[in-house]
Amino acid sequence: MAEQEKGGSETVNRRPSRKSFYLIAAAVLLIISIGIIAPVVTRPRSVAYRTVCGTNMARLGKAMQLYARDNQGSRPRAEKWCDLLIDGGYAKEEDFQCDGDERGPCSYSMNPNCRSWSDDADMVLLFESKPGWNQYGGPELATCDNHNGDGYNILFNDAGVEFNRCGYIETLNWGKPSGTDREEEGIDTDAPK
Repeated sequence: MAEQEKGGSETVNRRPSRKSFYLIAAAVLLIISIGIIAPVVTRPRSVAYRTVCGTNMARLGKAMQLYARDNQGSRPRAEKWCDLLIDGGYAKEEDFQCDGDERGPCSYSMNPNCRSWSDDADMVLLFESKPGWNQYGGPELATCDNHNGDGYNILFNDAGVEFNRCGYIETLNWGKPSGTDREEEGIDTDAPK
C-alpha cells in the first residue's frame, strides 16, 4: 500500500500517479510503433534506389551503344570502360553511382566475356559490384549490399535491365573467357605456328 508521510502541513504520496503510468504506456506504444513502421518506411526507399540504379544501368547501356556506333561497332575496352564513356561524353559520373552505394565512385563492373553486340542477348554486360572504377570481372565481384541484401541489377547484352534476388548470380550467362571458343572447336591453341 502507499505510504504517506506527514511533515508539517504537506502530505507526500509515494505511490506512482496515474499520469506517470500513462506516460510510460505511451512511450512503450511509441517504441513498438516505430519498430513496426520503420521497415515499412525504409522499404519504399530501397525500391526507389533499385529503380534509380536500374535507370543508371540502362543509361550506361545506351552510352555503350553510342560509343560502339562511333568506334566501328566496338565496345569500350573492359579495363578502361568508365574512362572511355566519360572522356567521349557518352556518360556522366553520376550515371556510375547507385543511390544505395555510398562508398565508391562506380557501383558497377563490366563482364569482359561480353565482347560483342552479337553475343547472346541474355549475357551479362554490366552488374552491380563492390565499389571501384573501370572494374571488370565476373560473379565474384557482384554484391547485394547496395539494396539491403535483397538483390542486384543486371544489364544484359540486349540492353535490358533486370533486378535479380541474391543467390542466382552464378546461374546467369557470363559467356566464355577469350580463347575458349577455339579450344572447343578442336583447334589446338598450343600448337606451334
